[in-house]
Amino acid sequence: MAESHGAQFDVLATDVDMPRLSGIELARRLGRERPELRVLFFSGSSQERLEGPDSCVADSRFLQKPFLADALLAALRALLGASRGLSAPRRSDPSS
Repeated sequence: MAESHGAQFDVLATDVDMPRLSGIELARRLGRERPELRVLFFSGSSQERLEGPDSCVADSRFLQKPFLADALLAALRALLGASRGLSAPRRSDPSS
């Protein structure tokens, strides 16, 4: 997907543990081409694999699964920065 969409994304959101390619390795590969790429990792296991001198990206966040939509939105806002204009999704008003 990254190859087909080129530079049309600002954040990689990925599970740390995936079947063929770990989220960590995916972030490393994409980070080589896009050093400014921000990464949101999530996992049901520990965050420790993402820390330390072997860290694959400088600008990343981690969410422990399970997480609520509000936590996901807050992490994305933090990664993109408030100046990027990411706002909460609007809820439809049932009275309209």
